Amino acid sequence: MVSVEEFAMANVTEASKGIMPSFEEAKNHPNWPKWQEAIKTELANLEANGTWELIERPSGANVVDSKWVL
Repeated sequence: MVSVEEFAMANVTEASKGIMPSFEEAKNHPNWPKWQEAIKTELANLEANGTWELIERPSGANVVDSKWVL
């Protein structure tokens, strides 16, 4: 199982360079430290508020996806 942070940050998947960078593009961008800190803060706030919990995906489940927009 991956960590919550790895899972959340890996959902940055848009390929439009500069507008909605991929996860790899975002990591190589000069603003990455600020984006990474913002992601960590957002995840900490969501967890502190009991907004969600990470569970194993049930077989055949229709899961609503999400992504980070940087």
